[in-house]
Amino acid sequence: MELKFIYNTPAAILGDALLLADLHLGIEYDLQQNGYNIPLQFKAVADKVNSLLKQTKARQIIFLGDVKHDVYGMKDPEERMLNSFFARLKTKRITVCKGNHDSAIEGVKGITVAPAEGMLFEQTLLFHGHATPDPAFLEDATTIACGHEHPLAQIKEGKHMWTEKAWILGQQDKQKFVIFPHFGDLVGGRPFDPKKHLVRFLEEKACKQASVHLLSGLKLGKAGRLMPR
Repeated sequence: MELKFIYNTPAAILGDALLLADLHLGIEYDLQQNGYNIPLQFKAVADKVNSLLKQTKARQIIFLGDVKHDVYGMKDPEERMLNSFFARLKTKRITVCKGNHDSAIEGVKGITVAPAEGMLFEQTLLFHGHATPDPAFLEDATTIACGHEHPLAQIKEGKHMWTEKAWILGQQDKQKFVIFPHFGDLVGGRPFDPKKHLVRFLEEKACKQASVHLLSGLKLGKAGRLMPR
């Protein structure tokens, strides 16, 4: 079973599952402390996820980590927000592959939590990307899918330069790998750099040979040739 990317959306389908990475729900609390008047967005995010469930007819959701934003624990407002978010989703089959921001997420209702080392689903190793994947799952997987990186494509035309969310697709040893763009709109990203990438399990050589694709599917080229300047 192969990943199917959803056009113009940082999400994919694998079997009967909708895959998303890096929502960072609750980042609004940090932004509010810095003076930004931004209300909580979890209801709008849930609506967007439900629209994707309806569009794709997926029967379950697997989050590739960092559903929440607070690294250091789970404060009461964040827990209430997450409980409300998951309750709004139009499926009860919800799995979170634990990310580095998902501290204490095991206490949230209505979800299954997979360890940071990942889970095997449809011959694909799913994990967040900050930890070393489980060797047993890695041995059996044909594809590796993760988040964590928040990859952007840096595009330059004359004096103008901008960035867009991007997919990173490559191969390391016998496995294909896919780095998901971040689903959250308020969290930042950075141009993908094979020398300074965050998914330490992946080797620099493989990352340089990986291809960079915009959400539209447009292939820009190899990451090693598109390194930030």
